[in-house]
Amino acid sequence: PAATRDLEELSKAGTESVRVSDSLARITLDNASVPEQPSLVEDVKESVMQSAFGISISNQLARVSRSVLNAQREIQGILTELEQHPERILDYKGVDAEAEEERLLMQLEEKRLAKESSSREPASQTKYIDGKLVSDATANGARSVQPRKQDSMGAERVPVSAESWCSSCWSTTGQLVDGGTMRYAIFRGGMKDAEARKVSWPFLLGVFDWDSTAQERAEKRRLLRMTYHSLVKHWSGIFSRVHDENPDSREGFVLDFNSGISNSMSCSNDANEPPSNKEGASEHGPTSDVGGYDEEDADKIKHLMEERMRIEKDVLRTDRRVEAFQGDNNPRLAMMLRILMTYALRNMSVGYCQGMSDLLTPLVLVFTQPAPAASFATQTDTDTSLSSDDAEVLAFWCFTALLEGLDANFRDDQIGIHTQLRQISLIMKRADPELAEFFSSSDPQYHCCFRFVLLQFKRELHVEDVMRLWEILWLGYVTPGYLHLYIAVGLLIARRDEILQLPCKFDSVLRFVNGIGNTINVYTAIADGVKLHARTGDAHIEQATNSKESNPSLRSSTDLLLPESLHSLLFGSHP
Repeated sequence: PAATRDLEELSKAGTESVRVSDSLARITLDNASVPEQPSLVEDVKESVMQSAFGISISNQLARVSRSVLNAQREIQGILTELEQHPERILDYKGVDAEAEEERLLMQLEEKRLAKESSSREPASQTKYIDGKLVSDATANGARSVQPRKQDSMGAERVPVSAESWCSSCWSTTGQLVDGGTMRYAIFRGGMKDAEARKVSWPFLLGVFDWDSTAQERAEKRRLLRMTYHSLVKHWSGIFSRVHDENPDSREGFVLDFNSGISNSMSCSNDANEPPSNKEGASEHGPTSDVGGYDEEDADKIKHLMEERMRIEKDVLRTDRRVEAFQGDNNPRLAMMLRILMTYALRNMSVGYCQGMSDLLTPLVLVFTQPAPAASFATQTDTDTSLSSDDAEVLAFWCFTALLEGLDANFRDDQIGIHTQLRQISLIMKRADPELAEFFSSSDPQYHCCFRFVLLQFKRELHVEDVMRLWEILWLGYVTPGYLHLYIAVGLLIARRDEILQLPCKFDSVLRFVNGIGNTINVYTAIADGVKLHARTGDAHIEQATNSKESNPSLRSSTDLLLPESLHSLLFGSHP
């Protein structure tokens, strides 16, 4: 404003000076007979500029020039600082980052609830969680989100307990009054323990719909139980018959797949088993050493035996340091074998891949956790006490739902993994160009994050922290399908000083990243990932799906495969 006033005064002075010059010029023309003298106009101009008025104008011009120059320098300094530290833009904008994060999350949930309310009937009643109103059911089915105290991610966490889940927010038909508010509560505080996760995880993974009634869930439970039992009886019956006819076929197997199995799943010789063809084997050519079956059936059985051997080897070395999976005759190990075998045979296009056993153990641990003496059972069918049979059924279908979102990670060409690694590279370039430049020289394909992506941080976190993180990822609350990438980048940026001091060699970077597992605070990691997404957005990572690096039609699949030399470094032995 001061510069503007100075310029206005300068403009007025200039106008006055022009007027004086014009008057002097007319006087000169009117007195042409006067002997030629030095220009009066120049004399007047000089006298004006040397006057107090002229000096004032000159000083004002100098001040304006200095102000403009200082402003340009300040702006350039800010741009340079933001280029090096993009996260500081909220400080310059005068925005409270935590409040802004809370506001964006609330906006996101309000949009979600607006969509849900258009397709759902009004609930018949409202209830409370821990004595606090969480929902209003209006005449037109609209839902309201109660304002919450603005806090940073993870601060004042109030986990959702099994008691809160089972006794609150349900209508008389066993339908959640407000699934959006419940999801928000889980996002802010997580589930309290295994008892709470038993009833919530089937919803989070999509096994049960959030707006389903108790009767609908009971019918689906029966269907899921019947389907799983049929699948298990099919392949276990084949093994039982092969072992009975050829006792030597048991050699090499350690686990008894019938350990802890329920009567409804126990195998028996029925129509599902492959027919014996001992008498007619000569009609179909020579028989295999697997048993008295023709060559085609023998090949199938041989493949089945090899698949079981691969699965059993991984099961026997997965999470054996966890007390729940210790012991040679542990029924949880046999349950894992049945679940993984059933998944592999039900999904032949994917089959079993290394790493699946890691993803299964948290699910088995949750659903087989004994219920306390006081179990919360209501008309909502959310009894936290599960039989071993129901625990296995729910664990299988939750595992199947989990892998539906991760199936691209287990493709033979590894295209899903490398697409996500490419997206990590793009996020890093936006978030920390200096660190991105270091990785471009030491690990341009970000193989150090391979295990993060494949196992969803399973090897880097304690099992309880893994469960907390997975709940956030399953919610898809911040950015569906991408949040784990921002968490991965956030973990690297949090250790940027240490990484930048490493030798610019791949082995050094890989060993350092593999060794940070014991230092990760899951709540801080989630908060950093959420804030990183708020700062950089996710529109740019869509470029990775169309780039040459991730498009199988543009690049040979052999270029994407993880080198064998890296496999032992990345996975090693199971902890």
